[in-house]
Amino acid sequence: MVVVTGPWVGYNLVRFERPVTLSSGLGQTVYSANCRDTYFGPEIGYLSLHCLLSSPKFPPADESVQDQRFRDLATDYARDHKGQVPFVAFARLGRTFGFYAPVDQLRADERDNHRVLSVSAVGLALFYVSVIMSVYALIVLRRRRVSLVPVLAPVATVAVATIVTFGQTRFRAAADVSLASLAAVAVDA
Repeated sequence: MVVVTGPWVGYNLVRFERPVTLSSGLGQTVYSANCRDTYFGPEIGYLSLHCLLSSPKFPPADESVQDQRFRDLATDYARDHKGQVPFVAFARLGRTFGFYAPVDQLRADERDNHRVLSVSAVGLALFYVSVIMSVYALIVLRRRRVSLVPVLAPVATVAVATIVTFGQTRFRAAADVSLASLAAVAVDA
């Protein structure tokens, strides 16, 4: 990993005013997910291009400085609405894992990611089946005293990334590998 990413990280650390490792896009992402549109109403837990496009206009600056400005705005908004943050986090997880507004999320995936709604609906149904099978597999593995860390770590990683950013079906991809492995354990058991 160091050989592959090292040159890029090194280049980024010297070319920007503030430290940047891989990307300077987190600020805009978290800002588009921490605004009125994403804390209240039908888009709760998702992201809002409207919020990003109507954001304050900053004077020209280095990308790393702009990124920090957006992160500061997002943090300020979350602090100002801290009572809503737990519900937003729940909605983000629910959008990613299909237990909050699943049909709305499928429509958002169709609108924003050009996914075919009928195919996405079948995928969601299969996801639910794999979750049921995975729960059974976790019980089986636990009884066998097999460590669950390798299969649960990707799910936890997806959950943390979702809470920090926004909920979206495609974020679940890393967790889907674990679910497929666990479904195989369930079938075997």
